[in-house]
Amino acid sequence: MRVRAMVTVSLSMLAAITGTTAGAQRSSVSEKADAIVEAMADRPEWLVGQVCMVGVWGNNFDHSPEIRQKWEQTARLVQEYHVGNVILFETNFSNVPKPGVPSTPEQIASICQDLQRLSRETATKAGFPSLPLFISVDEEGDGPPWTRVRYGLTPIPSNMAIGATWDLELAERIGETLGSELATLGINMLLGPVLDINANVSKDAMGERCFGGNPCWAGRMGRAYIRGVHRGAAGQGQAMAVVAKHWPGHGDCDRLPDYEVARINSTFEDLGNKELVPFLMVTNAPDPEARPDGLMPTHSVYTRLQTGAQPFPLTLDMSGDVIGTLVEASKRTGGSPRLREELAKLAQWREQGLIVSDALGCEGLITEYRSRGRRGFPYGDAAYRCLLAGQDVVMLAGYGKWQQQIKAIEYLTAMYRRGSTPTANEAGRRFCARVQDAARRVIETKLRVLGDDPSAKNAPTTRSTADAAQKLRPLVAAHINEIYEASERSWADAVQWIKDAGAPGPPDDATIVTVEPRVLDGVALRRVQRGLVADLIMNRDTRVPGSSVERLNELEVRAFLRSTEPELAARARQVLGQAQWVIIVLGHRPRTPSAVEEKGGIDSVRWSRELIRELPVLYPGAQRPRVAVIACQVPYYLEESDIAAVDSYLITHTKLERYLELAINALFGAGSAAPLASPVSVPGARYDLADVLKPQPGLEVRPEVECGPKGVPRRVLVGPLTDTQGRPVPDGLEVRFLLRRRGGQSSQEDFPPELVGQTIDGTASCELPEEVAGALAALQATANGWSSEWVQISVPRPRWPLPLILVAIALSAAGGALVWRWHKRRERDYARVPEVLYTFLAVDVRGSTALKTGQDPVSVRRTFDAYHGWVRRTASAHNGEVYSTSGDGVLCRFARATEAVAAARELRSSLDAFNTEANLLPRPVTIGMGLHTGPLLATGREDHGTVSSATLDVAMKIQAQAEPGEILVSAETATRLALGEELRDAGTVLGEMSVYRVP
Repeated sequence: MRVRAMVTVSLSMLAAITGTTAGAQRSSVSEKADAIVEAMADRPEWLVGQVCMVGVWGNNFDHSPEIRQKWEQTARLVQEYHVGNVILFETNFSNVPKPGVPSTPEQIASICQDLQRLSRETATKAGFPSLPLFISVDEEGDGPPWTRVRYGLTPIPSNMAIGATWDLELAERIGETLGSELATLGINMLLGPVLDINANVSKDAMGERCFGGNPCWAGRMGRAYIRGVHRGAAGQGQAMAVVAKHWPGHGDCDRLPDYEVARINSTFEDLGNKELVPFLMVTNAPDPEARPDGLMPTHSVYTRLQTGAQPFPLTLDMSGDVIGTLVEASKRTGGSPRLREELAKLAQWREQGLIVSDALGCEGLITEYRSRGRRGFPYGDAAYRCLLAGQDVVMLAGYGKWQQQIKAIEYLTAMYRRGSTPTANEAGRRFCARVQDAARRVIETKLRVLGDDPSAKNAPTTRSTADAAQKLRPLVAAHINEIYEASERSWADAVQWIKDAGAPGPPDDATIVTVEPRVLDGVALRRVQRGLVADLIMNRDTRVPGSSVERLNELEVRAFLRSTEPELAARARQVLGQAQWVIIVLGHRPRTPSAVEEKGGIDSVRWSRELIRELPVLYPGAQRPRVAVIACQVPYYLEESDIAAVDSYLITHTKLERYLELAINALFGAGSAAPLASPVSVPGARYDLADVLKPQPGLEVRPEVECGPKGVPRRVLVGPLTDTQGRPVPDGLEVRFLLRRRGGQSSQEDFPPELVGQTIDGTASCELPEEVAGALAALQATANGWSSEWVQISVPRPRWPLPLILVAIALSAAGGALVWRWHKRRERDYARVPEVLYTFLAVDVRGSTALKTGQDPVSVRRTFDAYHGWVRRTASAHNGEVYSTSGDGVLCRFARATEAVAAARELRSSLDAFNTEANLLPRPVTIGMGLHTGPLLATGREDHGTVSSATLDVAMKIQAQAEPGEILVSAETATRLALGEELRDAGTVLGEMSVYRVP
């Protein structure tokens, strides 16, 4: 079996090399992945290894016994347990330059090179293709804790700082910078960007890790950032897989699984309107480079979406998978047609997209298991559940020791062996199939993104690690110059005023006190003595001549406010008593403040706010110093009363040194900051993001009308609509088109007074129904308090010159004579041939105008295409055919009346199934049906479909009398049915013809 499988692998590799078209290459990659999985089928440890991601222990350049032992265990995980994916942490290398130690880039390049070599040699020895490792890293920017590589690369700000520039091109450039630099070192998987939204600032679980609070702008930034990462890696001849997080969004919860599993009570509609939007925008992006290669779900419970009395977190819930749960929820709860269509596109992305789990073994999951009566954390069971919940890569890196990672891998391997035996139960077989599917997805992604040669991409095996670092240095220098120094799109846009008293900078010989959280220590690339901001004031261009600077931390502030720890309190009182300036630096509030305080931690934001309120008491009268606040991460922690008590309030959206320096310069009058344009709401400053993103008042945009070939209006558009800052309004904004019929305002049902369209890239459009287009006189567009002027619509009538009119009359007369002669000849021919009777079934949609009004044109078109196909298939199943169509009406022809009635009955009985499976509109489709039997003349040659128009007219008139779901038949049809008493008099006549109802 192994020999046959290896031959299949070789043939697949040959096919991949010789494939010419993109479709052939994709097929070849899939076939090759299938062949590799088949070859590994009798070696389950290889399959399990491909779906596991482990943390790297130790490193290969520190030769101390302890570090060397850890590195040997990492090598063992690759060589003996065949893991296919690893993740680097800051513990694997040094972020501080040390004499005699390789630089940080050299250390990382060495680790990546060694790991890829071990993987390649192990695979070659076993006879398998040398699949490269996925070497991943968290690199979100803004320094610790979410940035692992903090030295040797271009300093990247937080996502919120990027969002504060509102510059998509700059977001792409930052992504390109990160992708090119990481790929140069051998890293080939980026765990990011974060696509959660910060819409509820009162909960604030994600903080500055988000691009902002608006779903559409978060999606736009995410697309640009991902595109940049892909292009940056490709520009260095490397490749990078991008894994966006945290699906399906937990921006509306108040905790992270680092501390506790969150219970999120959002409905499917809530998620569809907010948290899901950025993920669907990137996975369904038109540009393939802007799509992520994977998604990372969050360890949260979605109480309204998951089934069961006490569901596990979504990532461990074996009753569904992390993607399918949302799709099933959309079927149960409905949702807008647009959202259902986006989820259908997501399913297409999933065919090639990976699902990478977040770290198992985090404190939140440990607490969750403990609450269910488990004493210790079941490492193997968590990994087992993770796979069955639909994740393809199980991250074991959160496990505290390498032995626990090995135990989990061995547990998965044992469960696979048990499920592959002939006597295995259904659960065992399901697990084996899931492991094989996950391994195939991982292998296919590696082949598609990285290729099958680990020496070709992201593994500097042909050069020394010093060469990799040498290549990186000019790259970083160029990026810093382009992004921070030479670029016209200065990052100063991210430094913004919330409040500016306008007073000059501090005088000479001033005493400046900075109140800084300890989290800022060590953020700079050099050792900080006084605190980062204090150090910047004294040692950079922001220095005030003759001034002295003192720094307090939150421990000293708490001691001062609570009169505890006398030594700390005395120092704080002495320092504050001499201050002419007090600069309070706000960091990030702990993700779960109560839990942090209970464990002896410090909520620096809490103590800073109390200090602001205490300062007026401490400084009575004119002695009060000038108080300034710099929010170095998020801007919304201070309430309105807090902001009123300070003189100046600046935000930087990131704690990187470069931005704090810009803020200090602006504060002391040596620089400038931008007006408030934060990507999140700031309630204390009465800055509401929703108001900022509304259409600009007084915007002069005239609706445009697109006409068909005959000049009849078919589609209306309005745009570009810009918000109050001059940027395109978010996608999905509802724009209502008010319509007027000629002669005044219409209120009739067949002429809707308004239609609704949604904006895409700032432009909204709407299809005009046929019954509206010809009678439309004027229209107006309105959206969120904005409205355009009324625009008059006229249908142009062609004017022909007199010579053309005379020619047309002559041609018409000649043509009429020819038609008359042809008609008389046909009458003589038909007099010689017999008539053939057929039964015609007329089907029409009831209330089609109201059904279509205001709906997404794509959903309308797809629904009615499916409707026509459904009628055609049903007629064909009963030996009939569609004879003609007119709008939503369909005429079907049958040789036997009994078959026509049988088809009508099946249409009525299967209507509910059609509405469930194919109707994309919010209201159900209803139909009425009528049948009439009449003549169809047959010539001696071939039945060419000539039929008396009276026969069709009667069938359609009978259908017009039918109520929704009703089948009416004419007397001529009734005489050909063997239904007996089943027919009921419909209580109506058509001319002199009785009409009957079919039960």
